[in-house]
Amino acid sequence: MKQFALRKALATAVMAALLPTTLTAQTTYHLRFADIGPPRGARAEAMEQWASEINSRSDGQVEIEFFWGSALASPSSMVDAVGSGLADMGLVVAEYSAHLPRLLYANVAYIENDPWIAMRATYDTLTQSDAVREQATENGIHFLMNFAPGPIQILSREPILTVEDFKGIRYRSTGAWLTWGENMGAVPVALPMHESYQAIERGIVDAMSGFLSPMMAYKLYEVVPHVTMANAGQTSSFGIVINEELFDSMPEDLQAILSEASVDLMDHYGQAVMEETDVIRARLTEGVDGFQVQFHDLSDDEMARWKEHAAFQIPAYIEETNEGGADGQAIWDTYQANLEHYREIVATEGYPWAR
Repeated sequence: MKQFALRKALATAVMAALLPTTLTAQTTYHLRFADIGPPRGARAEAMEQWASEINSRSDGQVEIEFFWGSALASPSSMVDAVGSGLADMGLVVAEYSAHLPRLLYANVAYIENDPWIAMRATYDTLTQSDAVREQATENGIHFLMNFAPGPIQILSREPILTVEDFKGIRYRSTGAWLTWGENMGAVPVALPMHESYQAIERGIVDAMSGFLSPMMAYKLYEVVPHVTMANAGQTSSFGIVINEELFDSMPEDLQAILSEASVDLMDHYGQAVMEETDVIRARLTEGVDGFQVQFHDLSDDEMARWKEHAAFQIPAYIEETNEGGADGQAIWDTYQANLEHYREIVATEGYPWAR
């Protein structure tokens, strides 16, 4: 009897010693994701699939709950919200925040129209540049990937076909495309994408920069009957971030799952947004919900004129980054090298989903 009691006591002690380790190994994470967009469109669908994939790869240990439409944080407060832990993860848009100016190498007009190339080159530059990564760390966030929505077009109430048509119009945009529009002669109105519908509808603005996917997600076709195919490059300075302290505290296998699934998301979203663009143009030309959109293509000569008005942005980025204490030319050169790398991959190997 005494021997049985002793064995029982030893077994209980062993189980007690093992219990914390077992619980730690099985820790689950319910992550609150703050998003500024609506729960529809190519990006939202890709992110839902991304969250499901992470849940599957982690055997249920990581669950991501989305809070759409700025329910947890506004575009301008997103860095603070995730960095402070108000949200565990979020969609950060660098041009909506004053915290990440070094990342704005990916916010220059007329640089790259291919979303897959832009995403991969932007993310590689972010991970390779200590100066860019350092700025994210200072704000308590860790980037998992970058988005690129496809080339910027001009959405307007009346046709805009020449540089001269910009003169005096009230033009909504952000970041590089706001200063470009101002340089074209427009009156700049700085508003985030999710406020564009009401601004156009109420006559606050006459035109805006945008890309085709949000025309469906935000139903902009109801208020902008004209789209000029400016193909003015795209912003890829926005992406998925996670609270850095939270990420660093997670087991290495879960960190790897989040990182790898997020890199895969860039491929999945790149394919989705590229396939979606032609479909959206065809649907809007035919008409959606009783609204038709007329698309206008620019001549090569006119396109060159539009592009010339963005030439000031590269030296401006380099100068401002230098003034902020980092080597702007080095960051820009790294980005250009990465763009060339992925352009070469597409030219010689094709896209990953088509191999």
